[in-house]
Amino acid sequence: MQYVIIFAAAAAVLSLVGGVVLTMQKDYKKLAGWAAAFAAGALLATVALDLLPHIAHGSEHGHDEGHMPFVFLLVGILLFFMVELILNHTIKKKSIVPLVVIGDILHNIIDGAVIAAGFLISVPSGIIVTLTVVAHELPHEVGDFGLMLHNGVNRKKTIFINAVNALFVVAAAALFFGLGDQNRISTSWLLGLAAGFFLYVAFHVILEIHHSEDKKTIWKKTGYLFAGLFIVGLIIELIGH
Repeated sequence: MQYVIIFAAAAAVLSLVGGVVLTMQKDYKKLAGWAAAFAAGALLATVALDLLPHIAHGSEHGHDEGHMPFVFLLVGILLFFMVELILNHTIKKKSIVPLVVIGDILHNIIDGAVIAAGFLISVPSGIIVTLTVVAHELPHEVGDFGLMLHNGVNRKKTIFINAVNALFVVAAAALFFGLGDQNRISTSWLLGLAAGFFLYVAFHVILEIHHSEDKKTIWKKTGYLFAGLFIVGLIIELIGH
């Protein structure tokens, strides 16, 4: 539990500080795009080389739960699609800030559950998942900061709101880790949800890259995507061994 709280708190702080620093740059939207592409690669590497192998490894060692972990992977993809769909299609000019806050809270709870799933496997897996969460949270935080600042919320209040929201990462990580550690929730199912969330975010970014109008931007972002895939994949292999 100690490692979970420490790394979940570190993920929250790094994402928050990164969001503040990036939004202070003139071209922060472009920087957020590069960061999102890198994160997509990191997410794919984590799913393919860490989360799914551990689900399969559990099946090989007498913890076979049938297709349920993969059912939860699909549930994860569809659940996060629906959450984003509902938030995007209920946004109105006057209500965008509360919706951004609600969306950020939901996102942070999911991040906490994903970090917990990683540490339920092992400490190295928990560290890998935490790094991946930070990678995809940075562009997300930049987006949230940008929306709130654009809609009239001053910088101090924006930082305060996001700092309070970041506590949900730590709380969710501790809660889900405690439930999994006491066998009140299936680790494999939690890993399935985490994999579904990571895949949804990664392919969402990939589609955005694909539909970019500027060919130069497409290839640059593709380069960042492969960099994320390679670097995180290498980290997973090094820590795994």
